[in-house]
Amino acid sequence: MVPTYYGSMPLIPYLTRKLHAVCKLAVVWYGSADTSSEFVGGYRVKVQHCRTKRARELHFHVSMHRAEPEKHFVYHSASTKAMMKFLFALIILTLSTFCSVTAQFNPANCVNFAALEFDLFAFDRYPVFFNENSTMVLAQAGEYFGPEDIEEYVRFASADSPYFASEESFNATNFPPSVDFATEECIFTLAGANFYELEPSTTIGGSVAVVFGAKIFYSPVENVITRVNIFYDTPWLEWFFGVALDTPATRSFVCDVLTSDSCSEVRMLNDNISVQGCNDRLSMLEFAEGEDAYVVGNTQGCRFLHSVFARTNPNHCPHISFAPVEDSKGAFKCQSTPFINVTDLFTEDEIAAIEQFCLDVPEIGTSDCFKVIAEANITTEAPTDSPTAGSDAFVRVSSWTVLFVALVSFLYDL
Repeated sequence: MVPTYYGSMPLIPYLTRKLHAVCKLAVVWYGSADTSSEFVGGYRVKVQHCRTKRARELHFHVSMHRAEPEKHFVYHSASTKAMMKFLFALIILTLSTFCSVTAQFNPANCVNFAALEFDLFAFDRYPVFFNENSTMVLAQAGEYFGPEDIEEYVRFASADSPYFASEESFNATNFPPSVDFATEECIFTLAGANFYELEPSTTIGGSVAVVFGAKIFYSPVENVITRVNIFYDTPWLEWFFGVALDTPATRSFVCDVLTSDSCSEVRMLNDNISVQGCNDRLSMLEFAEGEDAYVVGNTQGCRFLHSVFARTNPNHCPHISFAPVEDSKGAFKCQSTPFINVTDLFTEDEIAAIEQFCLDVPEIGTSDCFKVIAEANITTEAPTDSPTAGSDAFVRVSSWTVLFVALVSFLYDL
């Protein structure tokens, strides 16, 4: 009779009675071909063990897979009892470590996001908020990776931008949060309204109120923000890149950067282009592309954006080139970058909720989600209900959000 041994590794307590999640592993010391398969912390674990032609050798094959190719761990050894015990312990240790990494997600820990004190404009704390795998995405402007790239992008939409004289947040609201068990992330969605005074030396001047949407993905396991999806409605993007920045001064700003010493190598690849030659070529390009006003391809808008980055970071010089130039990461931005669908980042219901917020904000009051105003006439006091004021629109998780997360956790434990 073939003796069979089982090793059990209880997961951390939050894996509850409903899941009956216990890592189990069956190992047959001697015997013919056999296979066991168990569900371990969201992974399917298969253990195959068979006796080869040489009676005193066993081949152990352990595979783990989720929504990705199998990861194999193969062990060969003489089938002495001591060696088999060693292999058994090694496999158990491997699976135990694996389970401890994949089984730490608890939706109740979503409340830790509040303790992170996330402030989008606290640039000195970006290494705390984000890691190198974190991303920020605006469908029409592309994806930015890591704290440094995200900071560059956010500064573009702040008073640090050469296109804005001032920026002030004046209204915001939180939408119902959610939990993604597949990615083990907490998702917080909000809409906020900003008032901008345009810089008259580089734009048409004046002032504007605009609404944005943000979907923040937070990992309580890593205690970092893994992703931020940004939404601006198409009418605002069309107006900003195609009207507000449609000035000789804006194009001269781009061309001054391209012909500067910091972009000298890229300038040479553009036939040592002059400022006037640059202006002429730039003015021939579209402001944006497609129905959703994309500024990731060969457009003026893309160069309006990346010239701000290139002004302080030469790694962006290839992005304002007219001739295709590969950047340090192997990309050819502002040439033929594929579009990201807006609905890949926000659902139709989420977009509708943001547009409803635009209608509800008195200073905007239109589904276009922006309004050109003659002068600043905006109160900075927060309403007494869910909206909040100031740049901490990205910081707060309302008390009902905490209650929601607690309820999700309770139901998850049933």
